[in-house]
Amino acid sequence: MTNTNLYLFKRANILKLEDLILENEYQIYGRVVRKRNHPGVVFLDLDSNIQIAFRNFNLVEKCKLGDLIYVTGMIENSSSGLKTLFVSNLDFYIPCGVEIQKSYYQNKSDLYYLTDNSYAEKIKLKSKFINAIREFLLERNYFETITPVLQPFQSGANAHGFLTYNNYLEKNMYLRIAMECYLKRLMVRGIDNLFEIGTCFRNEDASSNYNYEFTMLEAYTSNRRCDFTINIIKELIIFLCQKFQLEIPSFNEYDLCTEVSIYLNIPDVKKVTTINEMSELFKEDLSEHATSVGECIDYIFSKKIAHTKTGFYFIKNFPKEITPLAGICEDDDYCSESADFMFNDIELGTLYTEQTDPKIQRDAFQRQPTENIDIAFLDELELGLQPCSGFGLGIERMLKVFFQTAQIKDFISFSFSAIDFPKK
Repeated sequence: MTNTNLYLFKRANILKLEDLILENEYQIYGRVVRKRNHPGVVFLDLDSNIQIAFRNFNLVEKCKLGDLIYVTGMIENSSSGLKTLFVSNLDFYIPCGVEIQKSYYQNKSDLYYLTDNSYAEKIKLKSKFINAIREFLLERNYFETITPVLQPFQSGANAHGFLTYNNYLEKNMYLRIAMECYLKRLMVRGIDNLFEIGTCFRNEDASSNYNYEFTMLEAYTSNRRCDFTINIIKELIIFLCQKFQLEIPSFNEYDLCTEVSIYLNIPDVKKVTTINEMSELFKEDLSEHATSVGECIDYIFSKKIAHTKTGFYFIKNFPKEITPLAGICEDDDYCSESADFMFNDIELGTLYTEQTDPKIQRDAFQRQPTENIDIAFLDELELGLQPCSGFGLGIERMLKVFFQTAQIKDFISFSFSAIDFPKK
């Protein structure tokens, strides 16, 4: 008797391998990811994690890596005791148009998924992860919204953007580097407690923790401060760990300037006033890495201190000169009410008590080393923005940390490299 429920086994994940019943006939399909010859039998591994076997060499002769095959057969135990579909009929065959060899697909990044079924599993996992985040926020009465991807200004982060051109408007535009300023403008317009999950773009280097196209969560809460947002992030992490049956972590909090002062063996780094003085204390010329003392402090932590921390933690109270969108600490006007959310030395996100004073915000923007100032955001801020706190988290970095993979590209459907472009 044929069990037709398994016809879409791979795509629907209706059953697991252990659910297959011995001496029952099944019809399944999948992509060939491995082929092994043994005396009297040829084994194929499918990307549905099912092993199939051919005793009829004529049926299997044309099957190769990457081919999609539809087969009918009986479930039996192999000599090693593994449940295996012994094929009686090759129902349908879709050949892969490329002769896949190990040396080839390792150098062709967009083909590795043909012989590695973990690709599809990671993309599905990302979808479930994003839906879990959305569930967490919606249950807490946050409102999901969408803001422009094409923007006339680069705003919301200190990063290089992608420049494009709008033929209709005859104006330069940018792919967004962050959502922050538009989400705050929505708050000015009366939409409280909102979030967005979407793609951002930064024209910078790619590495195990960076990609020029990535998924970001940003969320803002009315009439709250940074400490509230720290607790929301903790609750979110615990919720996700429970959802995906992971160990519940603990969290630590550190003060940035205190950590750098201890590293430099000085009483208070906030009393240092020049990059030259910072360079002398650090015993390295910091002018190559920073344009202000605040950037020096941030650089020292990221390069010399962050790797000494373990687990999830918040590094708090950044110098106000490097956090222009954050509100200033009430008891220390050197720092802003801000924090980075970290795992080991990986920055997972940033959170602020937001700057809502239009004059202070405008002055802070004008001190930044850029002429691309978001005037529309500043003008709308003049209408009045209620006190609020917000955070942004990188989804792929979160996934990398949660599921212990080597790079964030594991969770990006299509990641381009130089090999993907036509040769000149």
